[in-house]
This record gives sequence, structure tokens and C-alpha cells, in this order.
Amino acid sequence: MPHSSYTSGTLANRPELEEDSRQQKTEVQSTQPKAREKGADSPAETEEQSYAEQQLQVKPSESKLLGVKWNKFEDTITVQFPVANTSGATSKREVLTKLAKVYDPLCLACPVTLQGKQIYREVCDHKGAWDAPIPENLRVRWLKWKQSLPDEIVVRRPIAPHQQPVLSFELHVFGDTSTHGVGAAVYSVVRQEDGITQTLVAAKARLDKRDLTVPGLELVRAHMATNLVVNVKNALKNLPEPTVNGWLDSTVALHWILGNGLYRQFVTNRVQKIKQHPRIQARTHYRQPSRPSEPRRTGY
Repeated sequence: MPHSSYTSGTLANRPELEEDSRQQKTEVQSTQPKAREKGADSPAETEEQSYAEQQLQVKPSESKLLGVKWNKFEDTITVQFPVANTSGATSKREVLTKLAKVYDPLCLACPVTLQGKQIYREVCDHKGAWDAPIPENLRVRWLKWKQSLPDEIVVRRPIAPHQQPVLSFELHVFGDTSTHGVGAAVYSVVRQEDGITQTLVAAKARLDKRDLTVPGLELVRAHMATNLVVNVKNALKNLPEPTVNGWLDSTVALHWILGNGLYRQFVTNRVQKIKQHPRIQARTHYRQPSRPSEPRRTGY
């Protein structure tokens, strides 16, 4: 095919099409600087990030840490509770949905949520249908608990706030037991040149096992506290080696832990697991003012 006939339909012989092509190139080039001025992210990515922040209800001074709200300026983390809704019938499904909406990976709000879990356990004991109304006495307790919930619980996050060397680092784990549940909390004590900082690091709580006696629950609490403080110690690797102190206010459980007797399988298993961490030092725990009749008790 001759070259002249091959190029007869190209832009070289179509001035009007060539002019249109120049105009399109000019329009594309004029839009490129505007896209670069907005930043390296594409407009679609920017819109997606803005939409995500709106969905998470994040303020400019806030971010998310472990899925909970973190104020970057004040360095606090916040556990939020859903808005209470007293309308409509209360069912087992609604109770579980309400409890599941509280996201608290560090269990900072466990003293509050444990009460709701206790009510849910009693609702399950009733063995009603998922959408059936719960008994009136449980409904009254549930509504009272929902209305007593705060909007949020704020806890300061910094363990060593000063930009200085850490002179000493201590971890103290406390626990308590009742006929409804057991719980433990770990506090840090950091000494620096500008002062001493005491911070709640993590906590844990669970409902009690109904077939256990109170001394058995105290031993479960000691085992829970041991696991919690060991996990916290392993997570805080950027700080110096801490001195770990465990506190126990049950003489029976303390006798099991420090003794070498022959106990039933339940006690033996938990005592062995606690003794796998011998660096937890013993400390003295004095009686609480609300129970003046009880003697002074010792740590583990």
C-alpha cells in the first residue's frame, strides 16, 4: 500500500481533528497541578479517609488506639458506652447487644460491665426465647443499670511521662473476689527525676464459677492476677526490668500458694501455675476499713 494512501486518514491531513487534540491535551495538563496541590494521596483515598473518620466520630485531636478513642494532646484513652434507650420491650437479644457494644480491650471499665454481665447470666438462667420479654424484676435491674452508665470512662495513658531515664519501675497487681465475680488490676509506679507516676495499666474481671467456694474463688483470682501482671510485664519491654508485687487478702489461698501440702486437683493445678513465676514478690496487705473485724493479711 502506498504511503500517501495510508496516511490520508491521519491527523496530518485532518486539521480540525488536530486542533481538538491540542485542546484536550491543554485541559489535561491544566488539571494536573491542581491534583498535586492536594497532596500525594488520590482524591478517592482522601474521601475514603474522611468518611472513615466521620464514621468513627474522631475529632481532629483524637485518634484510635487499640480500637478505643485516644486523645493525642492529653494522652488519654476513653472507653465509650452506647446511648441508653429505655423504649420498647427488653429481650435477651437486646441485653446481649448492649453489652457487646462496649469495646474495652484493656478492661478499664470492667467494674461497670461486670454488673451487666451478671444480669445477662440471670436472663439466660430464665431460659426464655431470644426476642421474648425478660422477667419484670430483671427488666427493672437492667434499665437501672443502663441509666447509671456514664457516657465514657477516661484513663490517662502515659506510664513514664517525663523525657528522662527511669530510676525504678514497679508493677503492683491487686485483686478482689465476691460471690458474683473476680477481678484484678495492674498499676505501674515509675520513678523519674521530676517525680513519681502511678498509672492503671490493665485490668480483668469475670463472673464467678458457681460451684466454687469463696477460698476457691480467691485462688482463681490469684491465678488471674498472676497471668495479667506477667502479660503486662512482657508487653512493657521498652522499660527497665520491673519489680513485680502481688497482693492477696485471703489467708486460705495464701496458705495454698506458700504451702507444700497435698491438695485436691483444682487447687494443685492453679498453685503450680502460680509458682511458675517466682519473681512475683510477697507483700503485706492490711485489712480494709470496711471490714475492721478481719485480721491483717499478706501478699503472695
